[in-house]
Amino acid sequence: MLPSRCDGANVGCWREGWQCEHRISQDDINKDIVLCSICHHLLWKPVTCKTCKNSFCYQCIHQRLNDLQTNNCPFGCEYEEQQCSSVILTLLSKLQIECSYKSYGCSAIVSYDLLEDHEQNCDYQQYHKQYYDVQQHLEEYEEVVLRCLECRTLYQRDDMKQQQHTKIQCLRQQMLSMQSIMEQSTKLRQATFSSILQKQQQQLNAIDENLNVQRDLFEQKLNSIVDKHQQQFNSVDENLKLQHDLFEQKLKSVVDKHRQQFNSVDENLKLQHDLFEQNLNSIVDKHQQQFNSVNETLNLQHDLFEQNLNSVVDKHQQQFNSVDENLKMQHDLFEQKLNAVVDKQQQQSQLAANKTDQKLNTIVYEQQQKLNAVADKQQRQLQEKTDKTDQKINTMIFKQQQQVKSIHETIDQKMKLQQDSTEQKLSANYVKQQQQIQEIESKVDETISGSVKNLKQQMADVIKRKLITFNDVANATTTYGRIPNGYHGLNWDNFWYLHESYANKNSGYPNAFRHGHYIAFNEGGRPMSMSSLPHATFNIFTFEANAAFYDSLQLTITGFRNQKEIYTKTVTLEYTKSQVYELNWWNIDKLQFKSFGGKLHRGCCDFKDFILSCLNLG
Repeated sequence: MLPSRCDGANVGCWREGWQCEHRISQDDINKDIVLCSICHHLLWKPVTCKTCKNSFCYQCIHQRLNDLQTNNCPFGCEYEEQQCSSVILTLLSKLQIECSYKSYGCSAIVSYDLLEDHEQNCDYQQYHKQYYDVQQHLEEYEEVVLRCLECRTLYQRDDMKQQQHTKIQCLRQQMLSMQSIMEQSTKLRQATFSSILQKQQQQLNAIDENLNVQRDLFEQKLNSIVDKHQQQFNSVDENLKLQHDLFEQKLKSVVDKHRQQFNSVDENLKLQHDLFEQNLNSIVDKHQQQFNSVNETLNLQHDLFEQNLNSVVDKHQQQFNSVDENLKMQHDLFEQKLNAVVDKQQQQSQLAANKTDQKLNTIVYEQQQKLNAVADKQQRQLQEKTDKTDQKINTMIFKQQQQVKSIHETIDQKMKLQQDSTEQKLSANYVKQQQQIQEIESKVDETISGSVKNLKQQMADVIKRKLITFNDVANATTTYGRIPNGYHGLNWDNFWYLHESYANKNSGYPNAFRHGHYIAFNEGGRPMSMSSLPHATFNIFTFEANAAFYDSLQLTITGFRNQKEIYTKTVTLEYTKSQVYELNWWNIDKLQFKSFGGKLHRGCCDFKDFILSCLNLG
């Protein structure tokens, strides 16, 4: 049994015979959902703490806050009031509760939403007021004039004690009147109960027929959807085959094109190498000609130098011969003069001849010494000049040889450096061309492998697509609850499931049950998200959704990868029907739904809830 509603004074009782139009027992509903966390009775005019999401009776929470003079709710958090959840209001609206004046004869059973209006206008309310007014009057006053409700007799309280107006007489009359009233109410109840049973039986029969018709329609729709998806799959398979054939043709054309480019590059390299060899041979020939011309010039200069040297030597030899001839001529002249003097003096005297001979010998010796000294001096001068000339000639020849050698070495070094630089350039160009060719080939291979991999992945993802309809949630009850983490290998945040029997008829929920008895929704209109396990991704292709309480509700869907926004899309949800929306997002690890905007539908709760009928993942 469920407890009665709270009367606002923290006092409640267990209501016997509590009923619901769906005959829900105590095991079919979670008490924690519809009971106040303070009085532990049925919620009356419920409100919710925005921080901890626990619900209380309006008078209970405000009386507690006033009594304790605090702003904290019973669960320790700071209390901030907001409207109660639409799910709790929906559950409460389904409750059928007996009138609190049942003990005074009222047999009405009304819904939770209409209970307050009924009790304020209930015909049996006066008996309740009269009973408690009389009891209070008797307790507060000793002497008071009373009127019997049955016999309408006026008497005092003391008269009742003196048994002037006995209770038995009054009770007898009251019992008679109450017996007639009870008989009438019993007949009325039996008639009402019979009509209700007949009506409910008729409703059950109609519901059974409708279920059979809906089952047949659903089977037909399911078969058509299966055929449609099979056709779509076949068309997708054909498209993939066509795309694969086109890709192979493009790949062959790209490979042929790159092969032609490679051949043209190879031919260009060969032409450049032949041109370089021709240029190199021309440069070598040119330098060889320059070397030959320099060598010929040096040979000519050497011949001219030898001619000049021979002429200088001949000239000095002629000068030496002329000096020798002059000396000989002077010696002959001197001998002639000497002979003449000797002949002349010989005639003079013999004594003087000896002295003259002696003097002559001395003079001849001196002259001979002088002549010898002059000849030696001239010989030494000529030798020195010859040596100096030879040294100059040797120095000039050595310098010319050094210059020729340095020229040869310079020419060899320049030719070697130019040849090395040319070879390095050729090798660098060849290596660069090879690297470019390898890069082109690697890019082509990567492009081919990546395209093939993407095609395989797309085909595998198409094959692995799965439709989530929320009918297989583990340990799901016939009410509502959170979707647990691990459902279909994903983590679910603020994803709630709801059974068809608990759908609020005055909302868009009944329009969403297209694939079974369960749907998913965002509790309280807050954002909800789904994410993959660590180091994993998933694909989303389509989803089916509609609004719960708003017309033209805006819904933003965002896809993330490694905490980075990759995709985003905003769609408009309708209240009256569920629609399929296409995304085709690949390799994401988190998907977020956020509702906003729209116009509140007439007679609905002010919550921006939206409903997911199914998800098409891969």
